[in-house]
Amino acid sequence: NELLHTEQHYVNILNVLSEVYIQPLAANNLISKSQHRTIFKHISPIAELHKALIDTLQKRSNGNKCEVGSETVNIGDVFCTFIPFFRIYTPYISNHRVAAELIVELCRNKTKFKEFLDDRSSLQHNGMQLQPLQSYLVWPLSRLTRYLLILREIKKHTLGFHPDYQDLKRAVDKMTEITSEINENM
Repeated sequence: NELLHTEQHYVNILNVLSEVYIQPLAANNLISKSQHRTIFKHISPIAELHKALIDTLQKRSNGNKCEVGSETVNIGDVFCTFIPFFRIYTPYISNHRVAAELIVELCRNKTKFKEFLDDRSSLQHNGMQLQPLQSYLVWPLSRLTRYLLILREIKKHTLGFHPDYQDLKRAVDKMTEITSEINENM
């Protein structure tokens, strides 16, 4: 349940980022197309990947409560399938500092851009108080590490003879490998 809940929350965050910042900034010409690409590099493919992941997890749970060690819900193989696609995070993470510096520079030099960001931070979206743009851009930085922690926790509470145990073990190993690989490329 925690995995589905946190994944849905993450997808919601990416949707808010798109609806409140990415799309309006693309439409209103406050920044150039190049600046827009720099700030939001790879957010759309990351969002699509996670929509597919949550859809797969929801189908797998099939309305069952996803209790740790459940006899009926296996997720290790789902993660083993999706983990190679998490490499899409590499360019996003390596670009994050450049994007953050560009936002600071644009706020300093483009009054209308700064006003746009300030206005957004004071609004609500679907009943939620909006956060500053930079807060949304930080979310993907820790997502893969969060998966690793969740998968380790699920594996820890799964009995060795459970049908999902070996897949969970492989998922933890692959997740460890990919997070290390991404960190090394930074």
